[in-house]
Amino acid sequence: MFNDYLRDSVTIQQSVQTPDGGGGQNETWTPILTRPARVSSVTGRQKVVYQREGFENVERVMLDDSIPRTLTKTSMRELLYAADEEQFRLLFRGRTLTIVGVIQPSHGIHDTMANVLFVDCVETPMPVGHLDAT
Repeated sequence: MFNDYLRDSVTIQQSVQTPDGGGGQNETWTPILTRPARVSSVTGRQKVVYQREGFENVERVMLDDSIPRTLTKTSMRELLYAADEEQFRLLFRGRTLTIVGVIQPSHGIHDTMANVLFVDCVETPMPVGHLDAT
């Protein structure tokens, strides 16, 4: 029933540093997981908090916290907290979303919320000169 509410999907990507051949590093992004999600704008008090921190138009991505057994982590929360949030980003409908916060709802709010994770994101602008293939 809960997954019926998650009508969108997002792809989680992880940053990978590779040698550029000249002694430096290139950053590439590898997709690691696509999950059902629901994406909406942050409103109210949380919006004000983010604006004070310099973030505009923050979007909240609601994800099912469970992940496939093919990954070594046991939950999305563990995956995203395992390393710095900057190592991960989300793709949603051709847009790149940078993670600015990960929120686990308090247990006991509602039984169906026990397996929910909220990931707050801002859209990352495309680099100058980048052509979108869509």
